[in-house]
Amino acid sequence: MSFVPVTPAGSVCAHLESDTEEEAWTALMKDAAHMPYPDKAAFINRGYTVEAWGENKTTLDELQDKVSLAMQSDLEHGVAWMNEEAAAKFAKEYPSIIEVLGWIAEIDEIIK
Repeated sequence: MSFVPVTPAGSVCAHLESDTEEEAWTALMKDAAHMPYPDKAAFINRGYTVEAWGENKTTLDELQDKVSLAMQSDLEHGVAWMNEEAAAKFAKEYPSIIEVLGWIAEIDEIIK
């Protein structure tokens, strides 16, 4: 039996297949070190899992279907993460603009 990390969208990270569950988590955290998740709990909170692969592994056709569907979801997840990072950076670097935009949003709500 081996263990593989699985992304929130369902992509199987077969390249990170490990002998133990903890080794799989360690491999995932090393492979995804660029992401803003500092520890295993943060990955779990975001929806990552580690699944056991035994004698009854997914067939190649099933795996190809999963990968096809999950690739799009993972790419969308990556774009969302980049947007969150850019928005946080913009808010930190331009707090006055963010404050004015907040006022505009408040006025818009009052007018509606």
